[in-house]
Amino acid sequence: MRKFSKASAAAAVLTGAALLVAQPAAAAEGLVNGGFDATLDPWTVSGGIGATLLGDKALIGFNTSFGDATGTLSQTFTTTAAGVFDFAFDAGRGEQFCNCGEAVTLALFLDGMQLADLVPAYGGFTPFSTPLATHISGSVNLAAGDHTFSFTFTRFATSFGRAPYILVDSVSGVLTPGAGVPEPATWALMIGGFGLAGATLRRRRRALA
Repeated sequence: MRKFSKASAAAAVLTGAALLVAQPAAAAEGLVNGGFDATLDPWTVSGGIGATLLGDKALIGFNTSFGDATGTLSQTFTTTAAGVFDFAFDAGRGEQFCNCGEAVTLALFLDGMQLADLVPAYGGFTPFSTPLATHISGSVNLAAGDHTFSFTFTRFATSFGRAPYILVDSVSGVLTPGAGVPEPATWALMIGGFGLAGATLRRRRRALA
């Protein structure tokens, strides 16, 4: 009877260890201040755009009233593990002074890889009443290291005096480490533990019989 107890204990230890190794790590790394709460930090503005806060949204305008222009709103972050990066944001656009269908686009990049390219839904003449009717979300695999998440805003001007803008809000980007899929060694440990547990139960049934 003693050897059955020792075998059962060994099987329990092996199975428990395998399950512990297979548990995914907590999702805690990624973008911060995606709601633009009282500040634009740590977002960085560059190129031919300007960015200000409009309530809890980022208001993006262009620095010229005529001619093409482009600029970026970006954030750099670091991940300590590889995993799945889930991202999402809301956007809307409009034009002050003229409802002329100004050609304004928004592109999203992660480490230079384009994740989205769109013209946000038109919302009206004033940023204060423009709805953020465009919602984009998705997931990509991401390695450990330093990363740059950036919006690129581009204006293709066709006449003088227009003031197009884009609103951005509810930006999220969270890494879920990929430890939830067991490695081959972990599978072997789990299978060995379950096999030992099954053999112990069969021996116990024979002994009782």
